[in-house]
Order: sequence, then C-alpha cells, then structure tokens
Amino acid sequence: MQKLAKKLIEIMKDCAYITKNGINNFHNYKYATSADVLEKVNTAMVKQGICSTAVPEIISIDEVTTAKGNTE
Repeated sequence: MQKLAKKLIEIMKDCAYITKNGINNFHNYKYATSADVLEKVNTAMVKQGICSTAVPEIISIDEVTTAKGNTE
C-alpha cells in the first residue's frame, strides 16, 4: 500500500497545475477543459505505471432563469 501511496503523491505533484485552454467568451474567462484534465492525469498515471478508466455521466440537467430573464 505504501508503494501505491507514493505513486499517487507523485501523480498529485505532476497534476498540481493544469493549463486553462478552454475559453468562455460569454462570461470572459478561461478554464481547464475535461480533456485538459484527463490528458494531464493520464500522462502522470502512465508515468507511475498506473492505469485508469473514465466513465462520463450526466447526474442532472437543470434550467435556470438569469437576472435578465433568460433561460439557460
């Protein structure tokens, strides 16, 4: 178990910062896309000899009304 914990710490170090390549033009900010996160994490895990699988799942979709009365 200690070997795995050490590898996970190294992965955490490698993933401490993820470049924000996504751009939200409407609200004018950058964000790390899921693809950016997955690429960084997978690279770090492979470096440590650990594999993973990702299964995307939509938990809920909610409509909200903005202050301007628009539905998003």
